[in-house]
Amino acid sequence: MHRVALQHYPKSDFNVTHRLVTIMVPIKTDTAFYHALLIKKFHLLLNISQFGGFLPFPSYVLRQDVDRRHFRTLVLAGLNLAFGVLTFCISLTCYLIMYIYYPDLMYKENLPAVLLIMYHVENWLRVVMVLIALVAPRLSGRFFRETLDTLVHVMKLFDHAGKIERVLGSNATVTNRLLLLYCCHALIITTVVWISTHHPISTLLNVCFLAPYMTTVLYILLYRTLLQSVAGFAGCLNDTLHAITLQDKFEPRRSTYGKHTTISYIKVHDGKQRESQSSRVDVATLEKLSMLHMALMRLARDTNKHFGLLILVIVLATFIFINMLLLELYHNIGSPVLPEYCLWVLLLHAFAHFTFFFVIAKSNHSIQQENERTMVLLHEFKCSWNSEQNMAVSVF
Repeated sequence: MHRVALQHYPKSDFNVTHRLVTIMVPIKTDTAFYHALLIKKFHLLLNISQFGGFLPFPSYVLRQDVDRRHFRTLVLAGLNLAFGVLTFCISLTCYLIMYIYYPDLMYKENLPAVLLIMYHVENWLRVVMVLIALVAPRLSGRFFRETLDTLVHVMKLFDHAGKIERVLGSNATVTNRLLLLYCCHALIITTVVWISTHHPISTLLNVCFLAPYMTTVLYILLYRTLLQSVAGFAGCLNDTLHAITLQDKFEPRRSTYGKHTTISYIKVHDGKQRESQSSRVDVATLEKLSMLHMALMRLARDTNKHFGLLILVIVLATFIFINMLLLELYHNIGSPVLPEYCLWVLLLHAFAHFTFFFVIAKSNHSIQQENERTMVLLHEFKCSWNSEQNMAVSVF
């Protein structure tokens, strides 16, 4: 790991992002390298999201730094916006047509009022979900820029290209496999609907299903990709920190910091007071690791804040949908109406939606695990922390 110049920072003068930029020094792998690495690993998900209108054109994430006044740029930006608007309008129109001409397919009239309300809420939550997913990225350019810049700065400062590429590679592999599985599931459902119903009902049902479903899939995978990248980078930082703690355990005479009972973060002046003890522990590395960890935790907090509304809508709509689906399966067992193969397809449908909960929970749990691991490792060192670091650690 490259050394960085030690600098003294007042407690409240600079935020984390500014400190990241301040201590950067010229290294072989620059910002462009890591930005290109992110695009290379996740190009499939990002390009599909942009093609569907869920990422604007031009996109800073995809490094589409083009002249916005150029005719080709204006045309592509217009097509991107038009496709998003068309997706929402078609989805809304299909829902309205289904409610007007085929209400028995949208809700069951002979159910109790509570269940009837759940049918209506679930249907319109899906329309709202598509609207939020299409509008939010066009109002969140600053978030995507700052998020990407922070990730790139963390990778550049950590400067272990091999480890970083392995983390991103494994993350991209899982993401692409999930995308493939969800696409296969969507194909199965649309095929079964076309076989079991006639036009135009089959077309209307498939549009009502596909627009919200692909919105959910793309946003959950984008959310997972970002949080799992943060967790993976935090794991790399912890591996380096763990190596330092092992060095101190096996060679006690080298130990710079005494043990104490408060979990805390490294500050440069604490280490400078002990440099006379001939320790080989790299105080600058300890400070950098703790600072990068804090930046990652702040990024995770901002990600949950940004995606929070849409994730809440997705979770609520999915929860209601699974319950309604299981209720229909239960009633069909008592008085069979659907053929047996449709029952298995509906079970698959419910399971696929249940995995959304697992993906969301697993992404946050991975960060929580790495955060707890960091605090345990830092417990090995006697040092101090400030209120900003305390806030960043307590997020998870």
